[in-house]
Amino acid sequence: MAFGLSPKYTLELPAGELSREHFLVLLLEAAKQLNWNIGFTDENGFVAYTKFSMTSWAEEVTVKLEDDHAILNSECTGNQIMDWGKNKRNIEWCESGFTELKANLSSEQLVEKDAELKYGWE
Repeated sequence: MAFGLSPKYTLELPAGELSREHFLVLLLEAAKQLNWNIGFTDENGFVAYTKFSMTSWAEEVTVKLEDDHAILNSECTGNQIMDWGKNKRNIEWCESGFTELKANLSSEQLVEKDAELKYGWE
């Protein structure tokens, strides 16, 4: 009998005072700054893919919005047994980018990016 568990890392990130829309915008912008390929996006979150590298076959990063937090998950897409800490680093980089963007983007910029995002869904 054969089975496999892909290495993964998960983190709950609190929304704090952010609206659901602005929370999603900041997380998406963080993923874009990391040059991840955004595969799917809706009002409840997104799925992104990291680039292939010498240490991984790429990872799938999912962000799912809950009531007052987001669940960030990074998981290897290939048949890797070890991830050498790559999944944890993906989530840490995303969280760090989110924190930096939250501190630097104005409310007006968040509203504008949210409108652009919703326009893409229609």
